[in-house]
Amino acid sequence: MHFAYPLPWWLVVILAAAVAAVVHAEYRRPLSRLTGVQRGVLISLRVLTLAALVLFLFRPIVIRPPAGSREAIVPVLVDVSRSMRLADADGQTRVARANMLLKNELGLALSSRFTTEIFSVGERLAPAKIGDLAADARRSDLTGALAAVRQRFRGQRGGCWRAAGVCRRHRIARWPARS
Repeated sequence: MHFAYPLPWWLVVILAAAVAAVVHAEYRRPLSRLTGVQRGVLISLRVLTLAALVLFLFRPIVIRPPAGSREAIVPVLVDVSRSMRLADADGQTRVARANMLLKNELGLALSSRFTTEIFSVGERLAPAKIGDLAADARRSDLTGALAAVRQRFRGQRGGCWRAAGVCRRHRIARWPARS
């Protein structure tokens, strides 16, 4: 058993002594005659109640292993507007760099730990496949795409990875699990 506020051993001893002293003082001279069995039952009930109260004050917690991260869904949103046709400093277009990142570094890192789904973001959100991303949309509606992803995956564990503009610039957005 673990506590949110851990108890040092010396405090456990002091608290046990305090509980014993309170119980002893209460039943030293009872107001009415009690048999030995009655007194024993009442003492043990009071000890259990006081011990439970002390334990609850220190907030017991259960430490469970983390749920499998493979259950978490990470949608990857890739901007496919015409601005992604621009070449970056390395001479590669942004959409080519996004495809390469999804095939190699980013795709492997995410898919080994999470369930990933890839979406292209243009005028609308659309499912996409690695390597099939083409920068031919007139504009990108990232706000609408994030809202659509949030609605689609509502109530599920996950996060969102977006590649827009310069592909080295990235941001993770989390959506709330609402019912």
